[in-house]
Amino acid sequence: MLIKNPKSKFGNLLIINLLNSNAAFSFFNYIFLGERLNETDKDAILKHEMVHVKEKHTFDLLFFEVMRIFFWFNPLVYMYQNRIMTLHEFIADQQAVKHQDKTQYYQNLLSQVFQTQNISFINPFFKQSLIKKRIVMLQKSKSKQVKLFKYGLLIPIIFGMLVYTSSYGQEKDKSEDQEKTPQPPTSIEVIKFDTHKDYSNEVEVPFAVVEEVPIFKGCEDLNSSEEKRKCTSNKIQELVGKNFNTSIASENGLTGRQRITVLFKISAEGNIVDAQARAPHPALEKEAVRVVNTLPKMLPGKQKGKNVMVPYSLPIVFVVSDTDETTNPIDISTSFETTKETEKIMDDVEVPFAVIEHVPIFPGCEDLASNDEKKRCASDKIQEFVAKNFNKDIASEKGLVGRQRITTMFKINTEGNIVDVQSRAPHPALEEETIRVVKLLPKMQPGKQKGREVVVPYSLPIVFVVQD
Repeated sequence: MLIKNPKSKFGNLLIINLLNSNAAFSFFNYIFLGERLNETDKDAILKHEMVHVKEKHTFDLLFFEVMRIFFWFNPLVYMYQNRIMTLHEFIADQQAVKHQDKTQYYQNLLSQVFQTQNISFINPFFKQSLIKKRIVMLQKSKSKQVKLFKYGLLIPIIFGMLVYTSSYGQEKDKSEDQEKTPQPPTSIEVIKFDTHKDYSNEVEVPFAVVEEVPIFKGCEDLNSSEEKRKCTSNKIQELVGKNFNTSIASENGLTGRQRITVLFKISAEGNIVDAQARAPHPALEKEAVRVVNTLPKMLPGKQKGKNVMVPYSLPIVFVVSDTDETTNPIDISTSFETTKETEKIMDDVEVPFAVIEHVPIFPGCEDLASNDEKKRCASDKIQEFVAKNFNKDIASEKGLVGRQRITTMFKINTEGNIVDVQSRAPHPALEEETIRVVKLLPKMQPGKQKGREVVVPYSLPIVFVVQD
């Protein structure tokens, strides 16, 4: 622009006449005026732009350009830059209108073709987004000096806010980095199983092995636990057999032998919860769940003197004749689990390590007297073995840093062997290493419930820290 367009001096100002343009703006001591501007209008525009030069508005705009470079993410920079540009125009208009009638000045603003480019660091005379605001402002009376002083305070206030926001963000990032910086590990930590803690309310103990079964109303006065177990089972079977609507099967076109398996739980408060059913037809499933949910509240089951959740499985079997719509009644004596059938499934029952009567015994713990001592000993031995054999260097080799947590689950079967090992870790390599170490555990004496060997699930959290 400086080279191609004619120039003229006006005091310490350099005026550039823009060829084939009606634009008008200023930059430092340079004032750019389009040659297409009306000669009468040029005088008012020149006075307007001279105010920009005199007030050094270009420095304000350049200041905000620098702020946008360093604080590009902060919307306040853009907002206040627009506010400052508007303020500049108000100030220049106020001075320029002193030498010209306001009405004529309005016409100058409205009669031009706005061709000025949207450049954020110049002071354009014609800018569409500001025209309305400028006209409105021209109609207002002059502000008091104290208000102008307040406007002047915007710059240091904005700068202070930006600096504070930036420094706060950096300090926050620094503190987060410090928090994330792991401390040097001394050894791998296997979270110990608290053998003194009462886990009874946190586990489910199957009906077949719970020490004190849930008691159906009417079975309370029986003497032995086995009598109460049988009575409760019979009462459940009797109520379900009485209330189940077997005609639903024929209504849905089913014939022959129908078998439904119902699973539900008797909560620690004695309520029926989580009832589910599997049947040849959804209508039968819905009916089975409905009937089971009508079972009355019972006295809850107990393990080691504490109320526990007791899962219960109930098979329902009946026959639908294919010659008519008559359905044979449910045979209670053969279709439901009897006590003998319950005993047959003992080998498949899993009793949690926390509540089992006789825990699996780790080699070296056999001579301890009480079950609690053997439980504590077995837990400590498992933890020591895993901590000693686990290769924690795998984590750093895989690029992991900070606190690492691995959850391992396995079972000690009825022969005392480790089976069904599973692991969840931040990296597959850590899962493989955990499974490898757990499978190295020696054979134990199996756990026992009611004098029979049972499968015992065991959960083992592992935590260690990898230094960055």
